Amino acid sequence: MIKSCFMDEQPNYHKTIEVDGEIIATIHALSKNDYAAIESYSSKKKLVDGADGNKEFISDFSLVRVRVMRMYRSLTGTKESGWKWDREITLDSVSKIYPDSLFDLIDDEILKFEKENEVTEGIAKN
Repeated sequence: MIKSCFMDEQPNYHKTIEVDGEIIATIHALSKNDYAAIESYSSKKKLVDGADGNKEFISDFSLVRVRVMRMYRSLTGTKESGWKWDREITLDSVSKIYPDSLFDLIDDEILKFEKENEVTEGIAKN
């Protein structure tokens, strides 16, 4: 039996991230719109002159842009999500999280949360 067919109505839609016992952020599960925004932001296409004189598209994919946008989308979009720092959550501020180990920790928690939500998706057995 499906409890709810909407992701944002699942009991595990939000998760807190702690460092040294202190909550630093609350993330939310990513939706299909979030994944579309991540894909769009991470791959930039440019129209350039090809070797044969014709125009062609080249794709400039960046894993860093994937990570920054994934974090931005997971930290924004609901009133419960966000971080505890006194700085607005923007793509620029997310990209400046320092040290890199803190950035990596938050990104890893988002990835773990994605995997947890892949398995359950709010479906319960009778």
